[in-house]
Amino acid sequence: MNGYVIIDCDGLDLDKSTKQTIEGIFSRVEEAFRTGKPCVAYNCVNGYYKVSPISIMITLNSDGNYIATANTFYIEITPVDGATVTKFSQSN
Repeated sequence: MNGYVIIDCDGLDLDKSTKQTIEGIFSRVEEAFRTGKPCVAYNCVNGYYKVSPISIMITLNSDGNYIATANTFYIEITPVDGATVTKFSQSN
């Protein structure tokens, strides 16, 4: 089937580098990953600012965690609904 999957990130803060608990995020990401369709994350913030929906690529690592990459962000999502955001370094 055609289309894409939209994942509600329930306020995930892309500016926060410490682990955040986002209830239900692991199951939403897992379900989206299993479809094999392109994924879009929405309901994220960057500090105090709302963020428009973001196209993400999801992979499953050997630890059983999902990794979502978008733009300059790497987000690791654990089975206990933990989400840790890492920003890729940018060179000029």
